[in-house]
Amino acid sequence: MKRSIKIAIPVVVVALVIVGGLGYFGYLPFLNSPHYGFPTSQQVSSAAGNGQTYNQSGSPSQHSGSPSNFNASGVSSFEILNYTDTAKLSYVEVLEIQFSSGSNAQSAYAKLTGTFRVGSLGISVSGNTTYRGFTYFSYGISGITVAAGFDSSYMFLILMVSGNAGQFSVSATSQVVVNAMYGI
Repeated sequence: MKRSIKIAIPVVVVALVIVGGLGYFGYLPFLNSPHYGFPTSQQVSSAAGNGQTYNQSGSPSQHSGSPSNFNASGVSSFEILNYTDTAKLSYVEVLEIQFSSGSNAQSAYAKLTGTFRVGSLGISVSGNTTYRGFTYFSYGISGITVAAGFDSSYMFLILMVSGNAGQFSVSATSQVVVNAMYGI
């Protein structure tokens, strides 16, 4: 009996450390919620995957209400940040939106996926992908790529314009934004 207790205690401690670590790093969303957070210029440049350097333009600032031209209910506030490679006329714009509830965020995401699934316009749309609790999709047309995702009451939108810089790695760019929103 004492032998099994001696074995069980370390096993429980190791399991708790693993679960806590996974939660802290955003792999278990119920232990760690997203928040406003933006990747560094170096992280965006590396994630873009096209060999260019994207410099952050200014600092993110929080705005109340909904961004212009974004028709969704339940928006509490938003932050926006741009990363630019002026030599190649290429940029990445990251918009993060906080909703009053998770259902409002999910509803706004559903509207976007419905809007952009139009095959006759030649738009290529990726299927839903899940990464660290975020569900996201992307679409691209004529050198412009957009990715959108949501988790809990937060949503991100990424606009990537390739200019003369070559194609972006949409998945890596989306994931670096998600990591920043989890504080990683």
